[in-house]
Amino acid sequence: MPSSIWLLSDSQGRRLAEVEIQGVEDEWYHGRLVRDAIPEELRRDLEWYDEVVSNQMLSYLDDALHAVERHELSVRFPDETCHKVYALHIDKSGETAFRMAPVPPPSSNRPDSSTILR
Repeated sequence: MPSSIWLLSDSQGRRLAEVEIQGVEDEWYHGRLVRDAIPEELRRDLEWYDEVVSNQMLSYLDDALHAVERHELSVRFPDETCHKVYALHIDKSGETAFRMAPVPPPSSNRPDSSTILR
């Protein structure tokens, strides 16, 4: 995939950042910030979410996820279509990853209990 610039915006359509998308793998879009106008409140929420995920502090995950989701972030493709952003990560170096669909729950390796007792 050739790199391209995508716009990250909030629920009011304000441009928060430009991201150069460098690749897609397993529905994760990977890139790098090239222009950043992220407000401090959103930046704090993103940093908290990243800390919770990175340190696997799962008891805080729902709260951290809600803190970011309340900003209603979306990404605009170069062709002007927009999509909601899920699981946005922006690290201190500007490396960025996000999805345009929720992260699916883990698949269970346990047998279906309805078929065990037959």
